Amino acid sequence: MRKIDRYIIFDYWRTFLFVCLALSMIAMVIDYSEKVEEFIDEPVTKQQIIFDYYLNFILWINGVLWPLFSLIAVVFSPPGWPITPRSFRFSTRE
Repeated sequence: MRKIDRYIIFDYWRTFLFVCLALSMIAMVIDYSEKVEEFIDEPVTKQQIIFDYYLNFILWINGVLWPLFSLIAVVFSPPGWPITPRSFRFSTRE
């Protein structure tokens, strides 16, 4: 494997994991804001909410959104950007 191949693969995985983490956190916040009243009304502990509910929720939401994570990682990983800063330079030739 050449050096450029390793760089592209590393960059893809870095972007993929960042997108996965960011969107999972956003999904958890949205789900928590929808269910906070149910958590307050029911006699459940914080440990039950975190370990029994949200660990399963994270696995489920990541499984559902896996294709979206891949698409975003491919589109937004820097080697795949169609416009580079070099393309904005003007030619000095006349």
